[in-house]
Amino acid sequence: MASYEYAGNNGYLSKMTNANGDYETYTYDRYGRIVTIEHRTKNGTLNYTEVYVYDGNGNTGRCKVMDGSGNVTDDYRYEYDSLGRLIRSSQVSDGETVLRTEHIYDADNRLTGQSYQLGASSFSESYEYNKNDGSMKSMDTANGDTLSFTYDAIKRLESVAAGSRYTKTYGYRTISGSQTTTQISSLAYSGFTGAPTYRYAYTANGNVKSVQNPNGSSTTYTYDTQGQLTKAVDENWATTYNYTYDAAGNILSKSLWSDFNGSEGSLSYTYGNESWPDLLTAVNGQKIAYEGQTYNSAANTVSGTVVSGNPISYFNGNTRWSFTWENGRQLATASSSIGNTDTTIDYAYDLNGYRTSKTVITKTYETVPVHNYVTTVVAATCNEGGYTLHECACGESYRTDETAALGHNYVESGLETYTCTRCGDTYTNHTHSYTETVVAPTCTEDGYTLHACACGYSYQDNAVSKLGHRFIVIAEDGSNATYRCTRCGHTYTSPISIIDPPNPPVSQYSLGDEAATTGCGSERVLKSTVTEEHSYIYAGGRLLRETITTTAANGTVTTKVLDFAYDAQGTPYSLTYTNGTASPVTYYYITNLQGDVTYLINGGGTMVASYSYDPYGQIQQTTGSMAQINPLRYRGYYYDSDTEFYYLQSRYYDAAICRFINADSYASTGQGFLGCNMFAYCRNSPIFNEDPTGDLDWGCLIKGAGRLVTGITAVVVGAAVCIAGAPVTMIVAAGVTIAAGALTVANGSADIQQAATGNNYIRDSVFNGNQSAYNVYSGAVETVAVIGTAVCGNYLRNTCTMKGATPGSEGKTTLQPGQQLDRYGSEYGRYLTDPGTSADQLALTPGNTGNLTSYVVNKPFTVSTGTVAACEWGAGGGVQYFTWRSVKRLIQFGFISPI
Repeated sequence: MASYEYAGNNGYLSKMTNANGDYETYTYDRYGRIVTIEHRTKNGTLNYTEVYVYDGNGNTGRCKVMDGSGNVTDDYRYEYDSLGRLIRSSQVSDGETVLRTEHIYDADNRLTGQSYQLGASSFSESYEYNKNDGSMKSMDTANGDTLSFTYDAIKRLESVAAGSRYTKTYGYRTISGSQTTTQISSLAYSGFTGAPTYRYAYTANGNVKSVQNPNGSSTTYTYDTQGQLTKAVDENWATTYNYTYDAAGNILSKSLWSDFNGSEGSLSYTYGNESWPDLLTAVNGQKIAYEGQTYNSAANTVSGTVVSGNPISYFNGNTRWSFTWENGRQLATASSSIGNTDTTIDYAYDLNGYRTSKTVITKTYETVPVHNYVTTVVAATCNEGGYTLHECACGESYRTDETAALGHNYVESGLETYTCTRCGDTYTNHTHSYTETVVAPTCTEDGYTLHACACGYSYQDNAVSKLGHRFIVIAEDGSNATYRCTRCGHTYTSPISIIDPPNPPVSQYSLGDEAATTGCGSERVLKSTVTEEHSYIYAGGRLLRETITTTAANGTVTTKVLDFAYDAQGTPYSLTYTNGTASPVTYYYITNLQGDVTYLINGGGTMVASYSYDPYGQIQQTTGSMAQINPLRYRGYYYDSDTEFYYLQSRYYDAAICRFINADSYASTGQGFLGCNMFAYCRNSPIFNEDPTGDLDWGCLIKGAGRLVTGITAVVVGAAVCIAGAPVTMIVAAGVTIAAGALTVANGSADIQQAATGNNYIRDSVFNGNQSAYNVYSGAVETVAVIGTAVCGNYLRNTCTMKGATPGSEGKTTLQPGQQLDRYGSEYGRYLTDPGTSADQLALTPGNTGNLTSYVVNKPFTVSTGTVAACEWGAGGGVQYFTWRSVKRLIQFGFISPI
């Protein structure tokens, strides 16, 4: 989905424009090497520039990355030995040295050691090989452990011992008797409590038929004729997974069935774009919009025209995500809103496309009511305080402007009587002796305490508001109801009316209804913000370090560092975890044969994390104190817990829907390159396949395409020798060349299949999945095809090309039926002449001058022609006709007959 522009006169690539309009421009030096690459947005804004410098041997010596303002953000330097092998490299980002590497090789061009410096920390790996066969004997890992390897009699890996921590042992499938294979039938760990053993069975064409788990339960798999997974039965979880696909490899449905709970959900997929049949347009009816389109959430509709395979509004059956993209197909941002939680994620990448940082901002909100208050001012009295009352119709109320009671303000009005000027209360100056009478409130009257003196003076305090009637229905006749107060017994009769039900209690889950019935509104208020900043350092395609800096809601900042080490196959070996200022702790990965991380153990062999996955890698369960901290999960991929996607370096894989979230880097119209689906994960055959980069294997693809060309050329050239007529030795060579060419064509098609799917029908069926054996075989066959093509081609050039003609006289002519021809010499020759031409006019060796045969043309055929030049055997001047096929072949094919 990209367009390309080239310089004039069939020049170099000058511009590449991505489907979303972002583009790159290229400049070159006089040797045709790239000097600059500018990355711009569709409106022309410069994002960043790559600048390359080369050493004297043409190797990339330096690359600088500059932002749109010309500031250097990243500086990469490379150093090579005399053989062009990388021996040192460094990366400086934002003025700080992030990574230094060093690589050491032996005389056989094998890597024997490499080291990494990450900030102030240094790590190194070293390798030792067996002198007899070159197999790896041991490896010192980046965390300081030593791995030792043993092999069986036919050099299959037998065991890997990680010191005293554990040993894993491989068993191989035996077909019958002594016929064994390279297919692994068991992988057994030992050396720690609960060490697992996995057992594998295979179908006739090499697919995994079943896997027996450590607890003895099995998972069995069923495939269609295309090798796509259609069913998986997991005894451990008592769950059956079913998958269906269309003819183009698009998954149509995914369903789960539990033996205990019945149906546990399903997904249905819609592909509604006629011009792009493998573009997912909806999941369970929820639409997906891509760049160039707009999504209307209220109506669940999409408008506009798709310009790329990058979704901007994405749904996977669980969560709706909004995405933005940069540099063609790099995910730039992701955001979602679920309930009272909003998540925003920003991503950044380096020159090689590896993710260098991820910033996750999680905002949590709470919903509070917005009341419509009626304000009542209550004035203070001598005995009671004053205030302003704010009341909402929903019953919510509060007071403000509270003032204290005024107290009595007495003035003398006679010799013995005093009167309050505020409330009129009086008292006499003699000493009162009060009696107190408590008058309880009634439904209609306030209560109070009466203070009375024998002299007749009295006053009241402790006022209590009247209770009000509490009516209940005691009788009704359909139109009238009789009510009685349960407090005072007062009764009345009134017509029945429909009264709205009381409002529910106010809560964040009912505010919408509350607002509708009481006039209250609601407001979403930010409660907390948590920011996580992840930084990543890669080398050689492997994640070496992740640093996580978290700013909590209260402002507290914590830092965690995760350092990763790998074994010789690139499988995760250990995780060294540093939590803040605590001492680093190292944990060890336990993986199954597919590379899934199933357990994490500590140095004492105790399991601190366990994981289980569905057939496509969706996490079923995690347990243990380190389960959430460790990010390497299914197939050893990096798991983004915030999105639940796997990061596969070039793009993101969503195991929930068994597809990549955006298209691969090459174009497709649904059939793809030789039927490759742009979004399918491992061609829908995930059980024993992987896709660690998320890209088509271009190296394998190019090799396969090259083998197709080599094989076809060998077949054509070999067939030409056979048709031309040649000595027996050349016919044999041509036959070998044709056979090798045909096999090379088959191997090339298998390589292309492997590039797209991970499967290889020749490797998997003939060599039982042994990639090394297949590589040796296919390489040897290709070599035979190349050599045979050279031999046959040389024969055709030397024997089947006209020679000895006077310069300028060469041409072509078509001989017609009835025309007569002469030939001096045997039928294995290729030269003919006009009847009556003397031997002296032809370039004939002495032995052929007396052997003359005449022929007649039976059907037209084209020949090369020319005037014979003078030579040591004759004066020349005669006409010669040359055919690349021998005269004998012309007779066999009916073109001519002897007279």
